[in-house]
Amino acid sequence: LLKKKRGKKRLFFIGDRHSGAIYNRTDVMSNTLWEVTSSSLNKPLGSLIPLLKHEPGPFRLGASYYGANFGLIQIDWPNQQITLSIHNQKGKPVRRAAVKLR
Repeated sequence: LLKKKRGKKRLFFIGDRHSGAIYNRTDVMSNTLWEVTSSSLNKPLGSLIPLLKHEPGPFRLGASYYGANFGLIQIDWPNQQITLSIHNQKGKPVRRAAVKLR
């Protein structure tokens, strides 16, 4: 379905994972497909599974973040760039990726 649709960029924001991570894939369509997972401020995965060390993710950029978190999309129209980020419960960015719009 994604290959049939016109457009150059695809971005998915997914919640209810109880962890945060940024993924990208280049094998699904002609341009990179971006995915950001984020949540949860009330029940982070690290509190549910205290011994969790690593979750497999071949398309993930860096490690997952298991503390309380939220995701943010910032659009910089003049520079044609989107910043995807995951922030801890104090608002500090813990994962970040920049995506050029053109």
